[in-house]
Amino acid sequence: MKRNTHAPNLQSQKSLLTLKFIILFIPMMIYLAACGESPNPVAESIDNHTVEIQTAPNLEEYLDAPWDVNGDGIVDILDMIIVAEHFGEVVPTRGNRTMNNQMPPAPVGVYSITSDKQITLRWLDSGIENIASYQIWRSQQEFENYDLIGEIPRAKTEYIDRDVSNGETYYYAVVAVDNQGNASDLSYETVWDTPRPEGFDFTLWDASVYPWRGGCDLSRIQQGAISWDAAETDIYFAFDEEVNIAYLNSDNDTLMQDMGFHETMDDLDISPEQGFTTLFVEVIEGHIYALYTPDGNYAKIQVKEVSDSSVTFDWAHQLQRDNPQLAPSF
Repeated sequence: MKRNTHAPNLQSQKSLLTLKFIILFIPMMIYLAACGESPNPVAESIDNHTVEIQTAPNLEEYLDAPWDVNGDGIVDILDMIIVAEHFGEVVPTRGNRTMNNQMPPAPVGVYSITSDKQITLRWLDSGIENIASYQIWRSQQEFENYDLIGEIPRAKTEYIDRDVSNGETYYYAVVAVDNQGNASDLSYETVWDTPRPEGFDFTLWDASVYPWRGGCDLSRIQQGAISWDAAETDIYFAFDEEVNIAYLNSDNDTLMQDMGFHETMDDLDISPEQGFTTLFVEVIEGHIYALYTPDGNYAKIQVKEVSDSSVTFDWAHQLQRDNPQLAPSF
């Protein structure tokens, strides 16, 4: 099952209802004139689960809003047609009936959180009591060919998709389903994400003391530290004893930018495109650094510990070239 579009076509339904109105309008008006302000109550059935519509003016006791039969918030031709067609029928009481078959509103505030081999989706609660569940739809093409990948109860507004691959881009939408099974449009936000590898507690040593463990190749960082002056080294660590400052250095034109202090590495969503420097930046504990390598890949690190001999940081590296997406939305 796939979904591509948002808005349903109601033209044929409107034409049919207009024809019904023409046929039913005259007898409906005669009936309403005859009823006047009848005080007769709406008669309840024996089991108290149904009521019979006997007089149109007393529909107030049956409806949440007077005369709003289909529950669309307005009184119009459609309500008159429904009353005329079903006059005298036994129908469910307020607590046991379906208000209407209209679509619930689409979820809003949808955003994604990028992780290693997984993507987390979050959205705002609709605040509508009639919502029963949320469906999650995914595609690898923007705006089309969305497949249903999951459904969760209304109490949850988060879904984790673990069936993804690092370096692949995925598009998401969320659908609200009410207690009557009516489904909303796809959520309107354009939500896409590209999971990427990440790691924790990676250590580089002072290149002047431990030259063979001072640098790293960000595209192969999982293989561990390498020599600070290797051809593939993107960044390396050094401590300047004269000024008592630790530096992150680059000799291959890797771009670097200090993004300031953050509680977690996830606080950096999209890498900036300007404001980078080359050669070196000061290393400060708790700060996040955005990086852009000569290979065209974005990365980020967050410094966990720094001393005169080493620096330890968490990292994330985007495999898709020139894709700056690294983490969740702010």
